[in-house]
Amino acid sequence: MSEEKRREQPLALLSAIVERDRGDGAGEVMRRRGHRVVQILRGNGTAKPDLLSSLGLTSSRKDIVLCLLPGVGVAPLLGDLEREFAMQRPGSVAFAVDLAAIGGRKAYEYCLTGPEGPQTGEEEEKSVREKSRVELVVAIVNRGHSDEVMEAASAAGATGGTILHARGTGVHEAEVYLGVPIQPEKELVLILCRQERKKEIMTAILQGAGLATEGRGLVFSLPVSAMAGVSALGGAQYTETLPAAED
Repeated sequence: MSEEKRREQPLALLSAIVERDRGDGAGEVMRRRGHRVVQILRGNGTAKPDLLSSLGLTSSRKDIVLCLLPGVGVAPLLGDLEREFAMQRPGSVAFAVDLAAIGGRKAYEYCLTGPEGPQTGEEEEKSVREKSRVELVVAIVNRGHSDEVMEAASAAGATGGTILHARGTGVHEAEVYLGVPIQPEKELVLILCRQERKKEIMTAILQGAGLATEGRGLVFSLPVSAMAGVSALGGAQYTETLPAAED
């Protein structure tokens, strides 16, 4: 594949929900395919104990593994995860959505090609799709720097956000490629916004908590096809999840 064609590839966000403590295994499957941006969160399912028992499951505690990758790599990775985690049985699931945009050419190239890809100093938005009226802006930053994200986003017109605590993998490879120290403890900041405000919000986050700052942030957006509970995005509330207890 030519370099020009490779650079035109859209990116996707793949999510794998697996049994608690199997997130590292799912992350390793992703890394074997050469995908570098992998985040692991702790979560809990909603199934009742009697339903779990009837399905032969022991717990609703889950690991949620997120991976940014080229769209062409989704099908092979889903196949690997299905085989590795027997996803035809209840208990695990994986799915992917297309990214609407990603903040920064350097971040785009890293997600697309890994450490061997070209290195540039440009901080420009890579547009992949511009169809959704409402979008979800996602910022992945070093632990302790979510306030900078929210301050920058609010100044650009964001009405609120949600913070999730996570840990990253592939930190050493990221340091080699991006040339900055990146800590494994992460915070994900989720911000709903109108499509016309997205570019300003993403640009503000890059300036306040991007790769050139101590936050070492990656920023991307996803199209939202439906939503409920927020009137015209004017009533969005700022919320934060507590770090999952180690158990």
